[in-house]
Amino acid sequence: MIVKVWNQNGIIQESRPQVQLELVYNELKETLDLELDEVRAVDPQNVLYDMSRELFNQFFERLPNIKEIDDKRENLRSIIDAMLQDIPLQHVEQRDGKLHMPDGIINLEEELYRLIQQTALYDYREDHALNDLLPPEEKYVSRIRFSDRDNLSANLTGENGVDCIYDAKTFMCIRDSLDIVKRIIALTVNFPRARGVLQVKYEADNGQYLTLHILDGKYYTEEEFQQIWGLYKTYERKRSNPGMPESIATPDAKAM
Repeated sequence: MIVKVWNQNGIIQESRPQVQLELVYNELKETLDLELDEVRAVDPQNVLYDMSRELFNQFFERLPNIKEIDDKRENLRSIIDAMLQDIPLQHVEQRDGKLHMPDGIINLEEELYRLIQQTALYDYREDHALNDLLPPEEKYVSRIRFSDRDNLSANLTGENGVDCIYDAKTFMCIRDSLDIVKRIIALTVNFPRARGVLQVKYEADNGQYLTLHILDGKYYTEEEFQQIWGLYKTYERKRSNPGMPESIATPDAKAM
C-alpha cells in the first residue's frame, strides 16, 4: 500500500507529514479491520544496504584502470601473509599455507582492494572532475546514515547535501563499516533530470513502513515516481528471491 502525503512549510506539529501518515495508517487499519503481519520477510534497512552497495560498485567500475585494479586481487593474499608475519596476534589463522585474519574480525583482502580502488580514484581526481565518471543521467548517493555494530550512528553527506559522496575522504571508512552491519537507516539518492536533480530520501527507521521523502518540495511526474519506487522494489525482490533472474527481479513500472 502506498500513501502519499504532501509536504508543507510553516504548519503546526499535528499537520506534519509523519503525523498525518500515522493517522491515515491507523484509520485504514481500524476501518478495514486489517490484521497486519508485523514480521517483515525483508528488512528495508538490508534492502537499502543492497541499493547503496550496487550504486557504489557501479561507480567504481567506471574507473579507466578498473581492470588492472581487479587483476591485483590474486596478489593480495600473499601481501597480507607478508604483512602478518612476525606479528604476535591471538586470532591469526592459516589458509593454504598463508596467514590471514578471520572475516569476523577484519577482511583484510577486501579492505586492501578498496584501498587500491580509492587510491585510483584520488589519482583520477587530480586531473578530472568527479562528474567525468558520472554520466549526466546516472543516479548517485549524496547522503547516508547508519548505525554500526556498536550502535553508534554515523552520517556522511556530500557538499551542500547534494554532491556525490564517493570521493569524500571518509567514504572508504563508511564502506568498510557498512559491510559489517549490512544495514542502512536512511539513504538519499539523486536522480538527475532535465529540470534539475530530484533528491529522494529513502528512510527505514520506522518498523511499520518505508518512507520516501522527495526533498525540497519539488514536483515530480508519475513516471519519475515509478523510477524512484522501482529502484527500491528491484532490490527488495532480489533479497526476497536471491536466485531470481535479473529480468524478473526488475519491476515493470507500468504494472506498479
